[in-house]
Amino acid sequence: MPNKSPDPIYVLRGHSGPVTTVEFFDNFLFTGSSDGEIFAWDLETFRKKHTLIGHDGKGILWIDHSQNTVITQGRDGTVATWILSDDRWQQSGTIVTNSKAFCQCSLPTHDSTVIAAPSEQDWKVTLWDLESRKVVVSTLEPKERLGMAMCIKLCGDCRSVLAAYENGSIVAYDLRSGGTLVSTVSLYTEPVMCMDFDETFCANKGICGSVNNELCVFERDKDKLCERRRVPVTNDGFCSLHVRPDGRIVASGGWDGRVRVFGWKTLKPLAVLDVHKESVQSVRFSENNLCKAGLLLAAGSKDRTVSLWSLYN
Repeated sequence: MPNKSPDPIYVLRGHSGPVTTVEFFDNFLFTGSSDGEIFAWDLETFRKKHTLIGHDGKGILWIDHSQNTVITQGRDGTVATWILSDDRWQQSGTIVTNSKAFCQCSLPTHDSTVIAAPSEQDWKVTLWDLESRKVVVSTLEPKERLGMAMCIKLCGDCRSVLAAYENGSIVAYDLRSGGTLVSTVSLYTEPVMCMDFDETFCANKGICGSVNNELCVFERDKDKLCERRRVPVTNDGFCSLHVRPDGRIVASGGWDGRVRVFGWKTLKPLAVLDVHKESVQSVRFSENNLCKAGLLLAAGSKDRTVSLWSLYN
């Protein structure tokens, strides 16, 4: 049984709409909401330091960073890059994807200049060069009807990309051969809602969640995807998953407002974090020790708050 829920080290309040994405960058936490707000929070004072204005006020789907550049994706069908100049985050470029779905982009590493993004054709995944803002390659249309892409994970070498679909399948595409489909595994009868993939500590092992109460662990053996095990929880529905960068634990954000923490190698339940009143739409671990509390976990919720946790450091 998981231990009793610990207390968060802080709860950030300030968004006027549901929090949809969170991302650590240096000593800041960037957060985005469904009403288009993008905030950068100072993790020493736990106060808003910067506000980024973009995406025509449309919802923010995803925030990440590459080197010194922050990248945001909005419901306006664009991906924006931002640089810090004169103590202000200023937009430095825009990629027009024309995607109006909820699928988030994927950046393989924080020094990558290539991202995978959803496309106007909702089954397609397109790789973009962030510097030239040009298309590198797109996936080819599968013969099977998969529905729209729900989640994307671009692998670190940018040679392959995983895409989770509306029909409950996960697909591996080979980008070296022009985006051809190389493997498919069907994991759910409903859409895959979230996914993460670990190429480092548990080599080529991934985890995904859907609308039911089971997390599903899968592996990629060479080019073949296969299901490995299922992990049931009490309540239905998952929004977000993230494997901590040190490979020790994985966190899930659920429809029930709870963050669940598992050992990544064993999938043993370790903790249930119960502080949010509505669904947890984004979970993210820091890569560096912060606030003198070790690696942090941020959880953004539909209740418009973000909780910060120090766990198993």
